[in-house]
Amino acid sequence: MVKIVALQIKRLDLRLAERKLWLTVDDSACELPAETGYDPQ
Repeated sequence: MVKIVALQIKRLDLRLAERKLWLTVDDSACELPAETGYDPQ
């Protein structure tokens, strides 16, 4: 799941770069969404 979060952050980073914005995310920031997961309810 961490790999999926990392891929999504990479996509966001590319979109932000087009607008000359940068995002710095460390490994622990990727782990939180991976641990909590997705709950549609």
